[in-house]
Amino acid sequence: MERWGGPWLLCLLPLMAVGQPLDAGSAAYEERTVTGIRGRAVELSCGSAAPAVVFWSFTAAGSAGPPRAVAVGSGPEAAVAPGAGALGRVTLRNGTLELRELRTAAAGRFLCQGLFPEWGRLRVGYAAVMLRVLVPVSKPFVRLTAAAAAEGTEVALTCTVREGTAPLSFSWQHREPHGGLLAAPTGLGGSGAELLLAPANRSHAGWYACTARNEVNNRTSEPVYLDIVYGPDEPAISVEPFSLEQGSFSAGEREDVVLSCLAPSNPPSRYIWLHNGSQVHIGQTFVMSAIARGQAGTYTCLAENTHLQTRTQATIVLTVYYVPELEVERGEVAVLEGGEARLACRQRGGGELGAEMGWYDPQEREVPAGTTKYRLERGGPWANLTVRDAEWPQDGGTYRCAAANSVGTASLPVRLRVDRYPAPPNVTISKLRYTRARTEVRLQWRTEGAGNLTGFVVQRRPAKKPQRRVPGPWETAAGDIEPHSRDRRLGGLDPRVVYAFRVLAVNHRTAGHPSEVQTPAEPPFEALPAVTGAAVMGMLVATSMSLLAVHCIARHRDRLPRLHELLFRIAGPDAPQLAEDANVAMSTEDGEGQGQEEPGGPSTAAMEEEPRSAPPGDPADDAPVDVTITMTAMP
Repeated sequence: MERWGGPWLLCLLPLMAVGQPLDAGSAAYEERTVTGIRGRAVELSCGSAAPAVVFWSFTAAGSAGPPRAVAVGSGPEAAVAPGAGALGRVTLRNGTLELRELRTAAAGRFLCQGLFPEWGRLRVGYAAVMLRVLVPVSKPFVRLTAAAAAEGTEVALTCTVREGTAPLSFSWQHREPHGGLLAAPTGLGGSGAELLLAPANRSHAGWYACTARNEVNNRTSEPVYLDIVYGPDEPAISVEPFSLEQGSFSAGEREDVVLSCLAPSNPPSRYIWLHNGSQVHIGQTFVMSAIARGQAGTYTCLAENTHLQTRTQATIVLTVYYVPELEVERGEVAVLEGGEARLACRQRGGGELGAEMGWYDPQEREVPAGTTKYRLERGGPWANLTVRDAEWPQDGGTYRCAAANSVGTASLPVRLRVDRYPAPPNVTISKLRYTRARTEVRLQWRTEGAGNLTGFVVQRRPAKKPQRRVPGPWETAAGDIEPHSRDRRLGGLDPRVVYAFRVLAVNHRTAGHPSEVQTPAEPPFEALPAVTGAAVMGMLVATSMSLLAVHCIARHRDRLPRLHELLFRIAGPDAPQLAEDANVAMSTEDGEGQGQEEPGGPSTAAMEEEPRSAPPGDPADDAPVDVTITMTAMP
């Protein structure tokens, strides 16, 4: 590209028209804004089409003077005006002005004037371009009002940048002295160029960095360190081996004890140890090998901050203990089942050793206080255990009284023997019967053998049925029955269920062998009057029928000779009389039916025949005669 050629450019535009008139009335004009970044490139176009001739001029932002020529071109030929280098590296291609290595001085108004060929004519066009030149933000740096500040004072941190197009925004990052990545400080604003810590505390110590931003870029500063001086805090004393006893520490004689003190401080604290008010050690840790009882007492840790000239202190009480010694009231205690047993234990020499006392059951489980089974009483050097409602055999066994302190543990056994009451006598069920409604039973029993008893228990369950493999469990139908009672009515039964019952004798907690299992019998049938009446009626009917049969046989002796002979033979010596009576009866009936016999006719006696006897040896003599009388009783 040629440089600026001289005054001939002033007449370039009218000469390019080649004698053709310019259509000034149809001139186009447009305005637009373009943003560029300092040090980078930006292009300014004159329009949508390439002009035949173009002329670029520039007016600086805020300047009131005339525009300055920048470049002119016609087709492939172009020239840059002198002094355009203050805007950057200027080139002109096809009417487009390109500014490389853009400078801040290029901010202003660029005006493009061009001739555009259109339908065989030349059209005048103008374009005004407002160029904004943005400056990237420079790397910021942090300034502190004090590199080391005392806790509770005010500290300000300022983020400063050398250049950058406004508006600028700032953010802060904080990292603890031995922390990891930087992060936004907790509880602080951190959005402006200044970060104010008022008041500063120990959590503010560490590394700080700031980040500056504008619409072009963002940059982060190098971190700077802020030191906060504080302390010492109230010391915390730890004891090894650890054994806390009622607000103080304890150790066993001949045991190695290590006392450590920690009082947070910056700079670190200086530690001094005092025993009962006298200095015994300098340093954070104090070791006492094979401690003796004379070393018990108060230990004070004194912490000092030499920078701030401040001090704090803490004191503990260290007690040296010994293994406790125990004694029990009785080594073996006996109690009947259901009673209470008291097991007593105490320390020898009182309770100055500070031992914790307790009891353990036969399963080596510690007995807790306040249960229904056990009552545990403690009183300084003694501890008593009461076993309530003793049960055989689970409550029997060896109990252990134990006492423990920081030195060791001691224990003594106490044996508890739970005795059972003598077995009661056996029981036999003598009567078990349903009532008429089958909703209750009447049960009676008796005892067999000797033995004491305090009552009876009746149990029931549904009787075993074929479809069930095993009967159901026994349930108590009646309990707490007086020892003198031998019967009981039991109600609440389901008439559809067949129950089985058994009875047990009880002597306090000891139950005897259960009686045999029985099911209730059915109630007796209470219909004697009806049965008696039916029997009498049956006898009367049978007698009447028998008399009618004898009468019939006697009357029809000729038709029933065999029955007549058999009947009156069986009658024995009275047979003739029976026959006569029967004949008289027949005659009487015939006479009543046919009228009176005429005089001189045959008498009834003459018509009688002697009964024929069966020949000797006739089987009829020995033939048995079965007579069946059936009586039916109607309910």
